[in-house]
Amino acid sequence: MTAPPFRNTSVPYLVALGALLNRSMINTFRNPHVIHAKLIQVLFMALYTGGVYFQMGKKDYTDHQSWLSISGFFFCVSFASVAMSIPPVALTFPQ
Repeated sequence: MTAPPFRNTSVPYLVALGALLNRSMINTFRNPHVIHAKLIQVLFMALYTGGVYFQMGKKDYTDHQSWLSISGFFFCVSFASVAMSIPPVALTFPQ
């Protein structure tokens, strides 16, 4: 038994994007825990980023320690972007 061939449907980009955004918004509002988790995540990243750039112009960036703190910040930002992509994978493979 063979699979039926796919239909070639062409949907405009903005229509498809609007449908995906609408579906994502409905799923988010149906689960209030997702809203709380995303809010906490955004607040944490905002405070962390603000803390790194707080009084940026008053520091001297010629010493080694300052560059270590900046590279540590960029490591944390890159790790956070990877960590944000993990929940969909975890939801795909339930226990």
